Amino acid sequence: MNEPRKTEAMLARFAALIEPRFPVRLLGFGLVYVWSSCIWELSIFSPVRASEPTGYLFDIWLLSAFLTPVACIACALAGRKRELIDRPSLIVASPLLATIGTLCIALYPLSGETFQPILGIAAGIGTGVGPAIIVVLWVGLYAKLDTDTVETVVPASFFVIIVCMLVIPYLPAVAAVAVAVLLPLVSAVLLLMSKHGIETGTADFREAAETDEDAKPYPLSSIARIFLLILVAYAISCTIPSLQQDIELVVPPVAANIIGILFAIAVSLAIVLFSSRIDLDAYFRWMSTPLILSVVLTAFSDPLAITVASILANAMFTSLEIIMILYFIRLARKVHRPVSLFIGIGACATYSGLLIGYLLGAEWAALAARQTASVELYCLVLIGVFAFAMLLVPRNDPAWSGMPPAKPALEEAPSDPQRSFVSICDEIAEQYALSKREIDVFRLLAQGRSQPYIRDTLFLSKNTVSTHIRHIYRKLDIHSKEELIDLLQKDAER
Repeated sequence: MNEPRKTEAMLARFAALIEPRFPVRLLGFGLVYVWSSCIWELSIFSPVRASEPTGYLFDIWLLSAFLTPVACIACALAGRKRELIDRPSLIVASPLLATIGTLCIALYPLSGETFQPILGIAAGIGTGVGPAIIVVLWVGLYAKLDTDTVETVVPASFFVIIVCMLVIPYLPAVAAVAVAVLLPLVSAVLLLMSKHGIETGTADFREAAETDEDAKPYPLSSIARIFLLILVAYAISCTIPSLQQDIELVVPPVAANIIGILFAIAVSLAIVLFSSRIDLDAYFRWMSTPLILSVVLTAFSDPLAITVASILANAMFTSLEIIMILYFIRLARKVHRPVSLFIGIGACATYSGLLIGYLLGAEWAALAARQTASVELYCLVLIGVFAFAMLLVPRNDPAWSGMPPAKPALEEAPSDPQRSFVSICDEIAEQYALSKREIDVFRLLAQGRSQPYIRDTLFLSKNTVSTHIRHIYRKLDIHSKEELIDLLQKDAER
C-alpha cells in the first residue's frame, strides 16, 4: 500500500537534487522523436531502414508499430479518471521499456539464432509501448501549463530534433547506439525535473491555464472527425518516403528532415507571435497545400521534385504532431477531464496512420517495381482520399478553431454605491491619460485578470496585450498588477 508513496518520495528527492533553474527542460519531449529517428531511420544504428520491408529490423519495426497504437489506447483507458503523469511508476517504467527495447535491437545481429526471436519480441514490445507512454506523460505535463507556454513549447520542442540530427549521424556507430539507448532515459529525467518544478513552484512556467468556463459535454463527433482526419493525413505523409526509395535526393535525407521540421516550426511560432491563439483549423488548412504538393511531386522521377516532396512531407509530419497535441489539450480543458484520455486517442490516430502509410506505400512501390501498377495512379488516389478527408474538418469546435468565447461585458466589482468600480477606473484613466484600449486592459487588470484572459476577452494578440500593459504601468508609475490594485483601493478610500 505504501510502495507508490515511497516511489513518489524517492523521485521527488531525486528531482530536487538535479533541479536547475531553466525552462529548457520542457523541450525534452522532442527527444522521443530524436530516439525514433535514430532507431528506424539512420543507417548509423542499423544497415536496414524500417521503411524498407526487408531484413530483421523491418520485422521488429512492424511489431513495434502495431503495439504503439494499442499502447496509446491502453493509456487513454488508464487515464480516464486520473492523469498518467501523476503516476510516478510510469515515469520509471516507460523509459526503461524503451531503453531495453533499444538495447535488444542493438544486440540482435550480434546474438545467435537461439536468442534472436526473444530479442526481437522484447525489442518490439519495448520500442512500441515505452515511447507511447512517454508521449502521453509529456502531454499530461504540458496540460498543467498556461496556454502561452504550451503553444510555444510544443513547437519549440521539435528544435531538439534539429540539433540532435546535426550531431548524431556523424558520431561513430558505437557512440550513436549509446546515445539512442540513453535518449528515453534523458527525456524521462527532464520530464521529472519539469514536473517537480511545477509542483513545488520553483520554476517560472508554473502558471496553470484558466478554467473559468463550465465543463462541456464530450464532442464525440468532433473527436471522431479529428481522429480520422489525422489518421488519413498522417498515412498519406508516411506513404511518400516509401515511394521514393529508388531515387536519390538532392540533399541528404537528414537535411530534408531538418528543413521540413524548420518549416513547420516557423509556421506555428509565427501564428503564436502574431495572433492571440493558434487557430488549428487555419494551421491545418494552410499545411494541407504542402501535403498535396508533396504527393504531386512524388509522381515525378526527378530528384529535385522528390527532394522537395520529402521536405514538404516532413513538414506535415511535424505539423500534425503539433496540431494533435494542442487540440487534445484544449479539448481536455474544455470538458474538464484528464488529457491522458484524449491524447491517447490522438496518438493512436497518428501512429495508426504511420503504420498504414508505410505498409501501403511499400506495397504499392513493390507493385510499381514489377510494373503492375504506377506511382502516378497511386498519387492520384491519395489526392482523392485527402480531398474527401477534408470534409471531416469539424465545424464550430472551439478547441479546433481556437476562437475564444463570446466577448463578455466587463464585470463590476462590489464597491461603494456612490462610487462604482467603473467610475473609479475612469477617474484614474482620465488622470493618467490612458487611451481607449488601455482603459479596457486597465479595467481587466484591476479585476485581477491574467494576460491570457485579457487576450481572449478583448481579442488581442499576445504582443499587443503586453505592450498595453507596459504602457499602463509606465503611465501610472507602477511595476505590477498588485501595485495597480493597491492604487485603485487608495483611490476608492478617498
